[in-house]
Amino acid sequence: MLLSLEGLSENPREAATDPYYDDIGEPYVSPVVEEAPADRITYPVLYHHYRAGTMYVRATDMEFYASDANLIPIDLRYKSHLLIGAWLNRETRLVTGLGPWFQTVLPPSGGELTIVKTDTPGEYLLEYDGETDSRTYIGREALAELEEWADRLHGHPLSLRELCLPLMGDKGIPFDQLWAQLNFIRRVSRAQLASALTFYNCFSLGDGARWYADAGKGATYDEGLLEHVAGLQEALTHARHRRK
Repeated sequence: MLLSLEGLSENPREAATDPYYDDIGEPYVSPVVEEAPADRITYPVLYHHYRAGTMYVRATDMEFYASDANLIPIDLRYKSHLLIGAWLNRETRLVTGLGPWFQTVLPPSGGELTIVKTDTPGEYLLEYDGETDSRTYIGREALAELEEWADRLHGHPLSLRELCLPLMGDKGIPFDQLWAQLNFIRRVSRAQLASALTFYNCFSLGDGARWYADAGKGATYDEGLLEHVAGLQEALTHARHRRK
């Protein structure tokens, strides 16, 4: 279920349009970048990219990797000596071939890289010395709990709403950390999460921009939001025509 951007409440709308976390399947991040490309970028590596050995080329990064070719070989140097041969596909907007380095050096979620241009075309420096993105980093204890829960869920798929409930717990959880933990279990876009948090009555935003759940409200929702569910009006119109 995906709400239109206009249907999202304020906090989820800001999260769904945050260019820093632009990723595959994010429809609401603007593709237009007004600033000139920088000579360095920082990039948070979420679990789904950690496992795949990929980086997504965000809208803000497109001109950083200067080339008009669709498939570009790039060299990434780490600590001046390790050379990683990678590929950038401008059609999929993915840099691939980073798996072995990721899994040797980075934490599974929230490692924050800095990538620096060099004077050599197609060559970049990777800078990383344990830096983490505080909003998406998942510590060892939380990772162990997520791994155990993911194992129990195997073969028992839950809805996104049902997945969110235990992750919020009694203390609540900020949007970005909830998104990071969900992506350890299964791939969830920020737009999907923003839609669920807006749509269901069981979710509420509390102090400190933390999200809380009231499981007793079940899957009830604001019927006024139905007009913002992507594709719903078209599907209902089509169904009515078929019945005629």
